[in-house]
Amino acid sequence: MEFQKRILVITNMYPSDKYPEYGIFVKRIVDGIRRHKVKVSLVSLKKVSGVLKLFSYIIFYIRSFVLYIVGGEDVVYAHYISHVSVPIILANIFRKRFLVLNAHGSDLYLDNLSGFKRKVKFWLCRKSLNLSNLVVCPSEDYAQEMLVEIYDVPQRKILISPSGGVDLNIFKNKIGISHGNEKRMLYVGRINHEKGVFDLLDALVLGEWSTMLKIDIIGNGGEKALSFLSSKIATANSKKNVFVRYFPSMNHCELSEFYSSADAFIFPSKRESLGLVGIEAMACGLPVVGSNIAGIRSYLIDNYNGILFEPGHPESLLKAVQSYLSLENKKVEAMSGNAVKTASTYNEKCVIESLLDNIFVGDR
Repeated sequence: MEFQKRILVITNMYPSDKYPEYGIFVKRIVDGIRRHKVKVSLVSLKKVSGVLKLFSYIIFYIRSFVLYIVGGEDVVYAHYISHVSVPIILANIFRKRFLVLNAHGSDLYLDNLSGFKRKVKFWLCRKSLNLSNLVVCPSEDYAQEMLVEIYDVPQRKILISPSGGVDLNIFKNKIGISHGNEKRMLYVGRINHEKGVFDLLDALVLGEWSTMLKIDIIGNGGEKALSFLSSKIATANSKKNVFVRYFPSMNHCELSEFYSSADAFIFPSKRESLGLVGIEAMACGLPVVGSNIAGIRSYLIDNYNGILFEPGHPESLLKAVQSYLSLENKKVEAMSGNAVKTASTYNEKCVIESLLDNIFVGDR
């Protein structure tokens, strides 16, 4: 189906050459929309720091405000609600438009704030959500726990759409790779405490391993987090039969090679609105050893396409990894096949087409 429509996309996060993973979900969605012959006008902010960050936000807010008022697009589609709410609320005073908001996760969380900042963020987010015609959310669990229970968004306004889906032409199962007696596992994500990567390394230290484990950790983080990671890796590598390597973030084609050469994916995050990397891993045939949390739980079925464990508890993660290692080959093959089946329902082309159908049906 082809659309002859126009969309104004507003986002404070968008990739750059220096930070290719910053706001990558938004870029995937924008690229997918453009492939469906929809004209996209983009107001975006790329990652900067210091005084330049303040200046960039001022320019970003002015452009968003002006284009919201004077733009000729059929729909305004804004991402990361808390950070784009100011120009949207102000512009809406002068012009009412069909507004679609996309919640991505931390943009709506309040538990890391207190007092005045918490009240301001809650008011801005709730006001924007009230002004919207449609709210796009990555998973049903996140929609219920955040949009419905915290922000009182009516169910009729919520559309579940999994962050642009997965490109199955890039992330695909490569059958027949064998590593002999060793097992290779993979972590992909930000390097910080919330993503649980340090819990993974603690679990490796707690365990005794008769099988050679090779674990690749891929992701970016702040200077302190990377320094802490380095010390944790050194400790883990002192264990018998454990070898951990670190790589910075990379593009999808490079990343798919790591997925395809691994036996399992470790997803120890403590909070996710969806966790698309887990679905990418499944598309490459990897069973996922993942946290039992909203988002991940929407596609990871325990003992079917992976193994669940309690987040924030290295002992629970250790048991889950050991449980995976003890599985017979037939069970591992079944899990791998089920993982591929699960990922096939997140096909990028179908996800974007469904998203556009819902946006433009509402716009009529």
